[in-house]
Amino acid sequence: VIDLTVKGEFDKYFTKGNMQSYQVTSLNGTTFKSLDSDSNDVIFNFKGAAFSGFTANDINRIEVVASGIPQGSQMQMFFQTTAAPNLSEANSVKSAISAGTHEQTFILNLAEHPGFAGNISYLRLDPFQQLGVTFTVKSITIVPNETLDMYVNNKKVDFVIKPEYNAASETWLVP
Repeated sequence: VIDLTVKGEFDKYFTKGNMQSYQVTSLNGTTFKSLDSDSNDVIFNFKGAAFSGFTANDINRIEVVASGIPQGSQMQMFFQTTAAPNLSEANSVKSAISAGTHEQTFILNLAEHPGFAGNISYLRLDPFQQLGVTFTVKSITIVPNETLDMYVNNKKVDFVIKPEYNAASETWLVP
């Protein structure tokens, strides 16, 4: 978890693009202001320290807790990996912004993208595309894929397609 309620955390893990200013304002997070003119893409470039040691297979999703994100926008995560080396719209995932500018958790499901594989070389978060907006980000979490060991009748199994219950022995049979 990258906790943006702590001073210095943003600079440790990100470089910014197309923002006028930012500062830790409270326990609610770091407040940012997008540019009033020129470009309308707010950009958080992840530094290597944010995803160091991860491959695409290790990451399930990115969760962003934020408020003040304009309704009707789309939060977008761009990536570059050895399998998808080009920065493009095709190499991104999106999360729609629901009604209201209250604190919300936005989920960017990287694991569901077929091109998100191999070694990660670049991650970029675009919270929204609008001019002159003040918004707050509380945290950004890289959620890893979790391996779950499954046991049936004290036997470890890789997966269960359709276990069958044997009433005579009162046990489940794994095909």
